[in-house]
Amino acid sequence: MRGSRSRLIANDTELHPSHFCAGRMTKVFKRWMILEGYCWKSVPTHHKDQYWRQWKVFFRWDDAIPEDLIRAAYDRLAGTRYTALMHKLKKNRVQPVYVTDEAWRRYLEYWESEDFLARSRQATANRNTEVEGPGTGRLEARWWFRVFCDYP
Repeated sequence: MRGSRSRLIANDTELHPSHFCAGRMTKVFKRWMILEGYCWKSVPTHHKDQYWRQWKVFFRWDDAIPEDLIRAAYDRLAGTRYTALMHKLKKNRVQPVYVTDEAWRRYLEYWESEDFLARSRQATANRNTEVEGPGTGRLEARWWFRVFCDYP
């Protein structure tokens, strides 16, 4: 089946088969890791367009589905997948072979910057608060399970 393109189905917000679409996105991202790419928002538009062009080579869809709809669903999933990829890199702190030395150095500088660390601390604090304000007793579900159910 070498060279064949997978059939793609889309609705307003999702691509199907989503696992295959997401896996192909990750492979495309890994092929072109860029210096500014420490988060999806920092990836320049022309690089996002390049990722899109490379990704869509692997898929086909009905002519009745507008490419704009596919692109919008792609953009939503791409942001999620790119964020997950960078989170994994940040968590492991081991330079993979697909990231250049200079890009890795820039990623590390960003992740160790005071601005990034302050945002990270604030996000952590926000996740560990009661959802309807202090004293309401309504906790975020994950936190509640960890405390009361000994859930990992």
